[in-house]
Amino acid sequence: MVVGQAIGRRSDQILINAIVPGALLNPDAVNGIPAAGSNMTYAKLRNVVAIFEDLAVPLEERYIAMTGSNLRSLLADDHITSRFFTSNDAAVDGSLNRKQIMGCQVKIIPSMTEGGLPLAGTIRTAIAWHKMSTGFAIGQDLRTEINYLPRETTWFVNGLFFAGAVVIDNRGTIAILCDESVNP
Repeated sequence: MVVGQAIGRRSDQILINAIVPGALLNPDAVNGIPAAGSNMTYAKLRNVVAIFEDLAVPLEERYIAMTGSNLRSLLADDHITSRFFTSNDAAVDGSLNRKQIMGCQVKIIPSMTEGGLPLAGTIRTAIAWHKMSTGFAIGQDLRTEINYLPRETTWFVNGLFFAGAVVIDNRGTIAILCDESVNP
């Protein structure tokens, strides 16, 4: 199970490494949505949706990846937690992970050895993308090996796979710059 989770994080990182440079080249959101002295906000989400709508990006399979800091900032906004504005139950379980918000499936990316979302000083690059704007290819499907190492008297579990990702259409990717030093 642990090896499978590690492979999942590695797959996420392969996509992140492809999407971030492509998102910064989106001619309709040049250099991304600016940090403007704020962490993730409802206004930034509205801006993402507006860009996607202007470009006729299909509503299905839109994603947004952010960190825990970005999530905490969003959860401080009534537009995200109040039943007056939404029915996503973020206030019930304290998370938006794997939930839809403004038509985007939320993915919370943890701090991880693989890298995670880029951080330059206090500015984090969160990303929004449409699944069809990126390509993800697997050259060799996941394979695990379990070997006993008598010298160490232990079992060694190794997971292997080969994969790559590329941005096919950078208009379907958006960088969202967030100042993580600003907390609610």
